[in-house]
Amino acid sequence: MKQLTKIQVLIAVIFITAISGFGQKETLTFKISKPKSELKLHTADSVFHIKKNNPLFVEVTGKNKVYRVTAINGSVKRRPNNYFEIRFDNPGETVIKVYEKTPDGTMRLGLSEAFKIVAPPKPTVYVCGVKSDSVIDKKHLIKVAELNAELKDSRITPAIMSFDIILPEADTIHVNGSKFPIQLKNKLLDVDEGQVLLFMNINVLMPDRSIATVQEVMVFIAKTDQYSVGHRNETISSKE
Repeated sequence: MKQLTKIQVLIAVIFITAISGFGQKETLTFKISKPKSELKLHTADSVFHIKKNNPLFVEVTGKNKVYRVTAINGSVKRRPNNYFEIRFDNPGETVIKVYEKTPDGTMRLGLSEAFKIVAPPKPTVYVCGVKSDSVIDKKHLIKVAELNAELKDSRITPAIMSFDIILPEADTIHVNGSKFPIQLKNKLLDVDEGQVLLFMNINVLMPDRSIATVQEVMVFIAKTDQYSVGHRNETISSKE
């Protein structure tokens, strides 16, 4: 059954009394009201960042309308369909307040929620899960074959868009995306223990859709049993 603002349901109940022998009608009136309007905030992250246009969406349940959104220490720009952009100049804390308008024209505070304001996060890039300036097992390197990134104090996992890798023989390979292509995996077969892999110009897609560039990540190759004996001119099949 659809809920309306006010529904009057008339239920006529006929009580027949066996003793008196005649019918008696009683009309019971019930008033069913629609639940109060509810507001919910949707943000791109659990915190707001300075010097960025932080997106905000206000979800409304009920007939009330979003009248205005304010942010302590920040400026708010309204976009269509209850979308907003909030900008802050300094780190700290803020309170987002949403004012709503009822069908009868009443203005009131509908929601108030606190957030932290932080400096733009810098992504940390890992080579197959290993941080920069660490030793990495060659077998693990070729098996995982991917860069990944994370943001401290963020629930968003940023994406690696592209990077350059400099091999020990001074070959530079550009890679789109985060995964090592087959050609790169084959070249890594010839990297020796103790040699260095240098990843540069790593472009990372941030939660606000901007691109952050990590200039350099370096790992040292460790010896593994997989390629320590036998022939080392085997290649990796494109099916892998």
